[in-house]
Amino acid sequence: MRNPYKVNNKYKVSKILAHACVFLLLALTAFAWYSAKTKNDIELQANINDVTNESTGLIKQKLDSYSYILYGLRSLFAASRTVGRSEWKEYVFNLKLERSYPGILSLEFTRLVKNKDKIDFEKAVRKDRSINGKGYPGFKISPPGNRGEYYVVDYIEPMEGSGILFGHDRGVSRSFRLAMNSVEDSGKIAVSEQIPLLRRNQEPGFVILLPIYEYGIERNSVKHGALTGFVSMTICLKDFLKDVLVSKYSGDFDLEIYEDRLDPDVTGGSLSPRSSTLQLLYDSDKVLRTKNGACGLGNCVTKIVNLPNRSWYLFFTILNKSRLAPRNLYPQLMAIMGISITMLVYLMIVIFNNSERRAGIIAEEMLVNLKEVNEKLHNLYRDWETTFNSMNDGIAILGKENEIINYNNAFMRILGGKKNKYIGLKCYEVFHNASEPILNCPFMKVKETRVTESLEMFEPALDKWLSITVSPVLDSKGELLKVVQVVRDITERKKMEDMMHEFTKEIFDLYNNAPFGYHSASADTTITRVNDTTVKWLGYSREEIVGKMKSADFLVPQSAKIIEELFPKLKKDGRLDNIELEMRRKDGSTFSVLGSSTVLKDKTGNFLMTRSSIIDITEYKKISEELKKAMETKSAFTSMVSHELRTPLTSIKEGLGIVLDGSAGAINEDQRRFLELTKRNVDRLNRLINNILDFTKLNSRKMKYIFKAENLNSLVKEIAEMYSPAMAKKGLYIKTVLAPEMPLVILDADKISQVINNLLNNAEKFTEEGGITVLTRYNSSLDQAVINIVDTGKGISKNDIGKLFKEFSTVGSQRVPGGTGLGLAICRQIVEGHSGDIFAESEGISGKGSEFTIVLPASRMGYSKGEMKPDA
Repeated sequence: MRNPYKVNNKYKVSKILAHACVFLLLALTAFAWYSAKTKNDIELQANINDVTNESTGLIKQKLDSYSYILYGLRSLFAASRTVGRSEWKEYVFNLKLERSYPGILSLEFTRLVKNKDKIDFEKAVRKDRSINGKGYPGFKISPPGNRGEYYVVDYIEPMEGSGILFGHDRGVSRSFRLAMNSVEDSGKIAVSEQIPLLRRNQEPGFVILLPIYEYGIERNSVKHGALTGFVSMTICLKDFLKDVLVSKYSGDFDLEIYEDRLDPDVTGGSLSPRSSTLQLLYDSDKVLRTKNGACGLGNCVTKIVNLPNRSWYLFFTILNKSRLAPRNLYPQLMAIMGISITMLVYLMIVIFNNSERRAGIIAEEMLVNLKEVNEKLHNLYRDWETTFNSMNDGIAILGKENEIINYNNAFMRILGGKKNKYIGLKCYEVFHNASEPILNCPFMKVKETRVTESLEMFEPALDKWLSITVSPVLDSKGELLKVVQVVRDITERKKMEDMMHEFTKEIFDLYNNAPFGYHSASADTTITRVNDTTVKWLGYSREEIVGKMKSADFLVPQSAKIIEELFPKLKKDGRLDNIELEMRRKDGSTFSVLGSSTVLKDKTGNFLMTRSSIIDITEYKKISEELKKAMETKSAFTSMVSHELRTPLTSIKEGLGIVLDGSAGAINEDQRRFLELTKRNVDRLNRLINNILDFTKLNSRKMKYIFKAENLNSLVKEIAEMYSPAMAKKGLYIKTVLAPEMPLVILDADKISQVINNLLNNAEKFTEEGGITVLTRYNSSLDQAVINIVDTGKGISKNDIGKLFKEFSTVGSQRVPGGTGLGLAICRQIVEGHSGDIFAESEGISGKGSEFTIVLPASRMGYSKGEMKPDA
């Protein structure tokens, strides 16, 4: 086999030829680039000359146009023997200097004044009121001193900003004097040297002047004697040159202007910015010139502007040749094209020489790539097969004739067979044990329609519910290639659906046949659902109610008003409970219900609907009314009997008292003992009757309260002292701990005394050792007065604590008999009548006793729902 990497003589010769071609092409490229660059340089120099010539011409043209102004002023003097100050001002104003002649600061008439005429001249100017009504009283020629002649600035416009020159003797200025001397006899224009402008912060400027002679003088021989002065203009050099440079290239070069102060012939015709005969007059940008180069390096162009009495030398320093260069890329294009062609030829030769070698390498690379591709395809197929067999749904691939080509493990599990058992069999043979497709076979439909078909069916042969989805696989022309069948065992799902159906049926039956009425209403209270119980109670049909009637349509007006008032609260709180309402049937009859409602809202909290339940309480109300009447009858009877018993008991008690105190005669000890026993039983019976009467009044809400501001500490102390003798007799103590900060408390003193007496009486009765402590305290944060009665008696079991304040209840077998069972119930109702609270605490251990607590509002009364309001 031929070695592709062997280097033979033929390859060496080809390599030498390739290098020779490269060198030749590079030489041709260099020649083409140099030719194009030379042409561009010539064109660049022509552009530079055009720009500098244009700028030089503009300067000369501008100087000439400004000179015409002075000739016009001289004509003004020639036309009249005298030109007044106002005439001068008007003439200058009409020139519109600022707009039409940029750079001119002022136009002046400099008058020649002889020494002998100086005083008269100054007086005449001071009295001149042709412009200024006050004249010029402070006018003097400056600078002071005696001189043979004075060249005084007499007229100057505009005066504003230029008044510093008014009255100035220009003859003292060397620059002005040289200019005047050069044209005094010639009558021509003269340009001064550079002068510093006092009114422009010493900026450089110059003056153009023209002599004025007496009226009618024309001959040169007599001009000097007829000289009357000069008309002149003062020019700021910077403003004068502002629009001279061609704007298109204004940033591409720096301009320096020099003036000659010696005879140009002395220089021998060789001038440069460094020549000692030239003085710098103007420099547009000295910094840029220094950075970018100087004359003598091919960057400078020199131009001359000849003036009547001197010359200006213009030195243009080129700053940006690229902008002035021709707008073409011929040299660059030549270089790029030449190099590109050279590289292309070289590559073609190299490729040609290496083609045989590369062919062998490419062949080997293709074999390696084919091997890698084959391995990847094998891995992909293995991954696909793993995924295919890992799916939970059974998948089978069918041919065009319904034959099974392949299937996964889940398909095999559903059918209960083995791998490859069903390959080649028809689908209907495997699933249905049939010899032909079944009715509505999804495969046959897909074969006709070319779209996916689905079917749920119970297969008796498998005893399973199956969900079957059949999808076609088509070629590019839409012809059927094969079919993918997905089979899912849905037996458990079907069982769950059957259970849910039965459960829903049961719930629906429970809803409709519940012993309560149920209905739902939309946001505008229209009935949207109602159960059979409600329909039966109201006497309407379901069709008459749902979607047609509102909740208020079933209520009597008073109940409808209650619902209307409570509806905002329902929407806010989300529910209403146990609202008593009166409902109206279709036949007009009414019945009482207890209604409750809940609100259903969406995810954002917006009100959607209400769900309500109603309970028929008609029979309950009848029984309640009958019970109420019975209780009233019982209370009336009890009250009557108690009153009837109280009268003879009072007489018996009084009689026993008379006998016991000896008023009816002396009695022996046995008689006293029996009489005292009788008196105690009479007192007990009297207390029982009083308790029954009080309880009856409290239950019938006829108990009257008299509220006053009372000293609670004094009340407690007084009652405790009443029990002190009896407690001491039993060997027990009673003490009080009173809060000094206790304020006056609003209460009924008699009723609260009854409560405290009852609690102390119980504490004494069930305490055998120790004693009783009565405490008061004031809770300022809640404005509450608190009374604690603590004993060391037998205590109360935790099971009995809840029964203490119920009517006719007795607690614990250890309690001493003889109570009525109403005392603590009466205490509870009296305290609640004060909007207070009473409760007991005990560990149920003998010796640790019990603690009863009374809580009363100190200075304000409030009554919550269900509390008894005291009668006034």
